[in-house]
Amino acid sequence: MGSIEIMNWLQEGANAGDPIRGALYVVTFVVGGLYSVLFEGAVI
Repeated sequence: MGSIEIMNWLQEGANAGDPIRGALYVVTFVVGGLYSVLFEGAVI
């Protein structure tokens, strides 16, 4: 799975009310955003 597929899978879980996937989705989104800002100088 690529990162897009993983994000979609986590988002589906978050939408379904899965607390684990919901939390992972938030963490992944925040980490991805910080990574983009720090290492690429771009905002998602």
